[in-house]
Order: sequence, then C-alpha cells, then structure tokens
Amino acid sequence: MVALACLALLLGSILGGLDIWARLSPASLPFDWRLYRDTIRADPSAGWALYLMVLTTLLPTAIHVVAGLGALLTHKSRLRRRVADRLQAALTVSADLIVRERGELVSQIHRASLWGYGAALFVTVPLTLAVLFVILRLIGGVLGP
Repeated sequence: MVALACLALLLGSILGGLDIWARLSPASLPFDWRLYRDTIRADPSAGWALYLMVLTTLLPTAIHVVAGLGALLTHKSRLRRRVADRLQAALTVSADLIVRERGELVSQIHRASLWGYGAALFVTVPLTLAVLFVILRLIGGVLGP
C-alpha cells in the first residue's frame, strides 16, 4: 500500500511539475502530457514509449512484492517451534533422540517448509495481481478512460 501511495504521489508530482513548468516557461517545455494522453487515447499504438517505461518500472516492483511477501509467509517459526521445544526437552534431560523421533522432527520441519511455500504462493500471487491491477487502473486514470 505504501508503494502504491508512493507511485500515485510520483505520478501526481510529475504531472503537477509539468503543469507548473508550462505556466512558468511554456516556450522551454518540450512536452505536453495532455497532448500525449490525447494522442494515446486516439491511437493506443502511439504509446509504446510509455508502455515500455511502465513495464520496466512495474515488473521489478512486482517481482520484489512477490519475493518479499513470499519471504514473510515462508518464515514459519511457529510451526518449527514444536520441533525446537522437543529438541530443547531432549537436551534438558540429556536424552538421545531415537531414530524414529529424529525422522518425525525432520518430517515436521519439511511439512512446515512446504506449508510456508504453499501459503506464500496462495497469498502472494493474488496480492501481486491485485497490486498490479490497481497500478494499471491508476495509470489508466491518468491516461483517461
């Protein structure tokens, strides 16, 4: 959400800055964003420079969102806590773990990891698609309906 707010602020700042520049020194401004917007509305194929800029900006952002959320969701310390508690109990009484117990603990760790990866995919993919949808809607709002 912070990234979306920053993107909206950036877009607003760019457009506001261009408007201020046009008022202060119209002869020195080589670009009229409204004319560019109207040109793209009339012929969407004329906006390839904008489309390329958006793609090269948003694609790394989308990758970072997925990677960041995936890292947060795959960290399943609460699921691994049971394993750590059993290991701590075994160390406290100086008891060796039998082979079966070791296998169970390893299986619990693997299940926790798989659960984390599954949760990460289940949550991050829809979230990332939703974020991209909102960003594209914001860009569409700037360019027009």
